[in-house]
Amino acid sequence: MQRLTLKFCKSRSDNKGMRDFIEEGLVDFARKNPGTVVYVKPRRHRAPLIVAEYCMCKLSIIYFDSKWKYSIRSSSKNGEGRACFLD
Repeated sequence: MQRLTLKFCKSRSDNKGMRDFIEEGLVDFARKNPGTVVYVKPRRHRAPLIVAEYCMCKLSIIYFDSKWKYSIRSSSKNGEGRACFLD
């Protein structure tokens, strides 16, 4: 993964999981993945969103639900060998 963009709202309740991850886990993620650039982009009144950009212009967009934070952390690598990026 070359770039990870975390988009979230500072006030909406459905963004709490994303805000928690940013506060509690983002620094650890950045240390474990020094080759990945991480952007944190606040946006007003919108649902949380994760945009992951890979080599060869591949793009993954995930609409983040606060419940996903825990299930994604416990997931293993998918079939393409991409590590779960909230680990």
